[in-house]
Amino acid sequence: MKYILIAFIALFSVAGYAQDSTATDSIRPNKRPIREVKIWRDGVQYDANDIDVVIAFDNCESSATIYYKLSDSTGQIVADGNITIAGADYREWASKPNHNRTATNYAMRYLNLQEAARRRTIRAAAKITQ
Repeated sequence: MKYILIAFIALFSVAGYAQDSTATDSIRPNKRPIREVKIWRDGVQYDANDIDVVIAFDNCESSATIYYKLSDSTGQIVADGNITIAGADYREWASKPNHNRTATNYAMRYLNLQEAARRRTIRAAAKITQ
């Protein structure tokens, strides 16, 4: 009976750990580095370094809503919001392949942000030298 109880507790411990481990933010297919931008929130200045975009709603006819998050180097979200694409912009966006990447490009253009391509090169070079 003692061994069954220990096995039962171990099973729930492993199952609980497995559920927690799937909720990490390690997979970010739409997260892209941007040139650092200053964000003021609650009287504190933050430096946003990354943008993460998700297509929140698309009626597949005339409009779509994009949800964006700007985060700092620690991963803390410093700004977020929604952008609606409609009319000619929607038709142009819907006609292109890879909607996630083009949604990120649209959000960056709308928010007047620039991609930090050099940052990727520096990170790749740092990994090679380590």
